[in-house]
Amino acid sequence: MKNRIISSIAYVVLGILLILIPTVVFPVCDSSMMKMACYYTGKAVVGIGIIVLILGVVSILFKDEKVRLGISIAIITDTVLIYLYTFKLIGLCKNETMDCRVATEPALLVATTILLLVALLNVIFIIVTNKNKVETKN
Repeated sequence: MKNRIISSIAYVVLGILLILIPTVVFPVCDSSMMKMACYYTGKAVVGIGIIVLILGVVSILFKDEKVRLGISIAIITDTVLIYLYTFKLIGLCKNETMDCRVATEPALLVATTILLLVALLNVIFIIVTNKNKVETKN
């Protein structure tokens, strides 16, 4: 019960953070003149942040461990997508001194790494507790 609530709240908070980092907290470069790569990365991260937020809410609502395991695996996949969008697929501005490289990139890296660790620990926790339940039944 505690694990479900803690991991779900972490997913919701980190999902909100992923939405806010490229838009409010450390916004990507202004796109009023020309849209740079960081603009599209920011939009992709916001979309994935919305998905993480929704998965966090769904995780609160469902007690079934198989559902929560699937949600955690989906969130791990989402974190991989954020890494790929930010560093390989779309990227950020080429200039190292741009706001997106100085502030947004490290903030996304930290938030995504924390999200990945929470999801991985939740997967491990669910697998270990299910294994212990099976062993105690025998």
